[in-house]
Amino acid sequence: IAAANTAGADIGNEVIIYLSDSKVLKAAFLVYIIPLAALVFGYALGMKLFSSENMGILSGFTALIVSFVLISVLDRHLKKKFEPTVTGIIK
Repeated sequence: IAAANTAGADIGNEVIIYLSDSKVLKAAFLVYIIPLAALVFGYALGMKLFSSENMGILSGFTALIVSFVLISVLDRHLKKKFEPTVTGIIK
């Protein structure tokens, strides 16, 4: 794990890392809720547009894949924002 080393730890040290609760919740929302919402929205849109369950399923999975790609792109830009901090050294 890459983390901001504010405790002066060396490679091989066991450390305590910190990431605020709000950042953990935002990251979890981004990784779990957004893809789920994209899947449901894609399915509903496909059913509405094509009146076919097969097309609804295909649209849902297409939206799911697109959400994964967008999250991957966002990850590159937000990596520093969600970086944990080393707060202490255990050994």
